[in-house]
Amino acid sequence: MLSARRTAAALSTAAPGRTLLPGEGSFSEPPLLAPDLPGPSSRAAGVPRIAAAFALPLLVILVLALVALESSRPSFLVAGSLSAGLPAWMRGPLGEVLPRFRLGPSALQDLSSWLLIAIFACYLVAARWATRLRPSWTLAAIAAAASIVALGPPFDSHDVFNYINYGHMAAVDHLNPYSTIPLHGPHAGLSYALSDWRGLLSPYGPLLTQLTEPLATLGVATALWALKLLDVAAYFVMLALVWRCAKLLGRSPTTAVAFVGLNPLALVWALGGVHYDVLVMALVVGGVYLCLSARAAPIGDAMRRQLFAGAAFAFAVALKAPALLFVPIVALRARSRRFLFGLGTAGAGLAAVSVASFGLHGPALGKQDNLISTHAPADVVGYLLGLGGETHGMHLALSVLLVVALLGCCAWTWRSPDDWLTAAGTLTLVFVTTLSWTVPWYVLWVLPFAALGSRRLRWATLATSACFLILFAPAEPRLAARIGLNPYSTQIGQAAGRAVAAFGG
Repeated sequence: MLSARRTAAALSTAAPGRTLLPGEGSFSEPPLLAPDLPGPSSRAAGVPRIAAAFALPLLVILVLALVALESSRPSFLVAGSLSAGLPAWMRGPLGEVLPRFRLGPSALQDLSSWLLIAIFACYLVAARWATRLRPSWTLAAIAAAASIVALGPPFDSHDVFNYINYGHMAAVDHLNPYSTIPLHGPHAGLSYALSDWRGLLSPYGPLLTQLTEPLATLGVATALWALKLLDVAAYFVMLALVWRCAKLLGRSPTTAVAFVGLNPLALVWALGGVHYDVLVMALVVGGVYLCLSARAAPIGDAMRRQLFAGAAFAFAVALKAPALLFVPIVALRARSRRFLFGLGTAGAGLAAVSVASFGLHGPALGKQDNLISTHAPADVVGYLLGLGGETHGMHLALSVLLVVALLGCCAWTWRSPDDWLTAAGTLTLVFVTTLSWTVPWYVLWVLPFAALGSRRLRWATLATSACFLILFAPAEPRLAARIGLNPYSTQIGQAAGRAVAAFGG
């Protein structure tokens, strides 16, 4: 319970006509990066509004251009298209109406990279001055951009076909994807041809496999578009929950939603790539919202919300094990037996279903964690330090750093419970940037917490987004080689490539 002095301080920061909930006193800072100070003249004051009004439709047009590039012909932009072609069911309905571009590989790398950079620039402007526009304009731009990428082909990753293939193994081939690698299966079906984790036991949560089992029996095309529909629905649910959380915290909901929903790493890579991280984060943000709203609810309703919050995190962990990272901080902030009861009860039920379906076998996270992505920040730092990449010593040191960050953020939450969202976002940012095998859409895990947390966390998240955008841009390998940076050529880089190729079959 807050002291009388602290409660008075909290109430003193409330906006006129609104009483803050207990624990909201620290949220008087501006909604995004810096205060919107009035300019010296009405003309100068109107510049941000004009810039934001221009950035939103431009962002949508640029996203449409990127999808047009994807849909033009088989290329590295669409996973599996170079070997299986780009059939109409993979290209999507927009591919039939958008213009076709005939570009060589180098030109396609350059143009797609510049488009992603331009989308990111528009995102920065739109998120910075979202409060200068009507909320409906920002929401319409997000809806349009998200719908366009969802209607295009899967962007830059085989993962969605891996989901389908592991489900196909369980439902059609009657093989356990957590004890049998796809290479040892019958190799039947298009999902196997389009997948790239053929020599790896499933690294995905059992709940995802159970979700994809019935879809896999319907064929790859139907399964792909069903997962696309689920992903875009989860994206909009996640953003709606971010909106409601921002309102509870006295933040600008428009700015918070723009900060999350227009980021190209979330929009293009996570949603466009049909990654189930979107579904995981919808559950995580749902748990956060239930915890926040429980504070102002009647006792009975508050207890139910805490119970369901724990269950939401249990489902998120069953989909993807790293969601467990959030649980200690949320539990310390909730300080509720109901939260732990909901977490434990739902977790036990999900574990029982998993054991009944797949035995005592779990996701192959250890094997995937030992892989090194030559695009990962840790590997690039090791290369720049003259180590040739991420060495075993670096990997161990970064693992220790993550444990220290976990303990530090838990202590931070215990001492300053009002900062729990910033603590959770900081821990997630450390996790994403220290992973040996990291990918651009993992930034999505940080975005909601940054949107609802401190300004420093938002700056750090934007810097990380820019770093990932550069490291994973299609033209990055060619540009890096041109300036003399080639982490792929070192012994560590070559060993990492061989390890990935081995798991790819």
